[in-house]
Amino acid sequence: MQIKNIFILLLIFFLTACVTQPSPKILVSLSDNQTLDFTGKGAAAGIMLDSVMGGAGIAIGIAIDKGIAKDIAKNLSNHIPLFNIVDNIDQQLKTAITKNHLKYLPNLQIAIEHYGFKTFSSGEDAASAWLEVNLTIDEQKINMRYPENFDHIDSANLVSVKENPEVAYRLLNSAVQQVVNNIIVIVKK
Repeated sequence: MQIKNIFILLLIFFLTACVTQPSPKILVSLSDNQTLDFTGKGAAAGIMLDSVMGGAGIAIGIAIDKGIAKDIAKNLSNHIPLFNIVDNIDQQLKTAITKNHLKYLPNLQIAIEHYGFKTFSSGEDAASAWLEVNLTIDEQKINMRYPENFDHIDSANLVSVKENPEVAYRLLNSAVQQVVNNIIVIVKK
């Protein structure tokens, strides 16, 4: 009988210890920029128009990029499930933590500076996802930029990104996966 009581008491202490162990804080948030961005065609046009029109040329270039970003965002709003950059990073990070059986996690803050799409010069009308995040891991600050800091870059034709929500979603999701994988590598060190 006493062995049973001792076992129950030890079990209660064990469960209490598990519950009271401090859990790391993981915070994912958007910085000042709250909307999907695009940079590419307008930036190039703005530079060319600057020599002819001055500051108005640059403004036209910015307006072109904002228009493309609006088109992509509107198209992406038709995707099911609805794309939310904060939720996507948070969910993929939790999945990666579980998959990698990470027991100790430092406090982690992820500030999303920019997300959206960029064109790049490959001779085609190609676009890739664009994701810039500032990480704070305990006291260490790290900046990650997709596609700039990554070897494998998924891309698609800009027209398909603008018109097909599946393509836009896939590219953003792939960028998030690659950034999260790098975060896990850093956390494991």
